Amino acid sequence: MYIVSIAAGTHPYVNDPIDTTKRYEDYVLEIIDLVDRSFNTFTDKENRGIGGISMGGGGALYIAARHSDMFNSASALSAGRINTVLSVADGLRGVKVMFDCGQQDQLLNDNRQLHDYLVQLGIPHIYNEYPGQHNWSYWAAHYWDHLSFHAYYFSR
Repeated sequence: MYIVSIAAGTHPYVNDPIDTTKRYEDYVLEIIDLVDRSFNTFTDKENRGIGGISMGGGGALYIAARHSDMFNSASALSAGRINTVLSVADGLRGVKVMFDCGQQDQLLNDNRQLHDYLVQLGIPHIYNEYPGQHNWSYWAAHYWDHLSFHAYYFSR
């Protein structure tokens, strides 16, 4: 399993419709292509997942929804930028989805909104809430759950 971590700073993982120099969704797809060309990877959907933390978690779900032909699984810890995910959520059909949020996280209501919307759409997913805040202590406690989630579906 290869794990590639990308930092976008304070920018969401979407292409900016106004400033065309900020093409973060394209950047993620270019990185995937670069990794596939540089390493002995499985390039099919069944062996590829995407995940992230906070804004990167929202970005991972957004990119998975927009490119569901590329990703078998998608996960997010304390997903941010939920409005962008809601706008494309129907695209998550056929993607295994997992996300969670800390019960003291300022993004809890947004994550609940996404959960409720996926239920309304009939899109299967795993959603959990745990004690914790929007910080590295919370994410470190649950990061392995997300890696295990992806690994489980890679082996199927």
